[in-house]
Amino acid sequence: MNMKRIIYFDLLRIIAIVAVIFVHISGQNWYAANVHSYEWNVYNVFDAISRFGVPIFVMISGALFLSKEQSITKIFKKNILKIAVIFFVWSLIYTLYQLFVQQTIATPVDFVLSFLKGPYHFWFLFMIVGLYIVTPLLRKIVVDDKMLKYFLLLALIFAFIIPKSIDLIDLGLPRVADTLSYIVDSTKVNLVLGYSGYFVLGYLLNKIRISKKAEYIIYALGVFGAIFTIIATMLMSGYKNSADTFFYKNLTINVLFEAIAVFVFFKQHLNKRVKRKTEKKILFLSKCTLGIYLVHPLIIFVLNDAFGLNTASFNPILSIPILVVLVASISLTISAILNKIPFIKKWVI
Repeated sequence: MNMKRIIYFDLLRIIAIVAVIFVHISGQNWYAANVHSYEWNVYNVFDAISRFGVPIFVMISGALFLSKEQSITKIFKKNILKIAVIFFVWSLIYTLYQLFVQQTIATPVDFVLSFLKGPYHFWFLFMIVGLYIVTPLLRKIVVDDKMLKYFLLLALIFAFIIPKSIDLIDLGLPRVADTLSYIVDSTKVNLVLGYSGYFVLGYLLNKIRISKKAEYIIYALGVFGAIFTIIATMLMSGYKNSADTFFYKNLTINVLFEAIAVFVFFKQHLNKRVKRKTEKKILFLSKCTLGIYLVHPLIIFVLNDAFGLNTASFNPILSIPILVVLVASISLTISAILNKIPFIKKWVI
């Protein structure tokens, strides 16, 4: 095996894309179903335990980008330019699908706005561009262990704990929540907000040695995070009598625990030498993950629009995993074909 390549990153990409597909398929009828129904609770379980997908992708990016000096010129000319091309091509594809197949676009203005916004999962592209832009600054932070830990502490407090605490307070004491929100917003601690915490955390977890005791604690917290996400979402949605995504958000402690546990498990137990044949398969799947991410919602749309196949077609305990396998397989096939075309491989997938 080429030891310059970190094999567990490739395996993490594979499990992360599967988790993302689970989230998108589980959410297909999540809002429409009665929150007290059997179907909704099945959707909730699958969705809740798959929430680690996007954070894992961000953590991998952070571990790779922050591990070496990145020139600003290279970041803009190579990484950000490629994302811009990807966005243009794929957003146009999705917008044309809305126009001609779903017929949800009525005017030229609607077309332009839909194109500029992109499909629902393209928020990730905007977010990752933001992280790439600040990578040179974050690199200066992570090379100093004290500054790195200080940054993560601030991110934990200002990006995870305080915002969600205020949101919870708002449920019962809206005026108190407004005051607290005003105070926090006035501090303008923007550098540690958003996904930069996951970005830096990926670098740290890849770098440090983790003791067995710490590892078991992390796994326990990960299991707790998954169970908490399921139960808390069920209770909150039942309280509001409508599906509520509060505890699904990536910037919540429960999802953070899930993501850390998955990342650490793969690092500790799957970062091993493998046979050359196995390595090739892993590398192939890993290289296809971006293409799978870009195309899989389109496959979900087609299966539903053309064939009426969705999570409500039959028992969700079966429909969700079956659809995940079907969507993943079709998306993988498309991604693999596109990866065989040099120009498309370099710029569009």
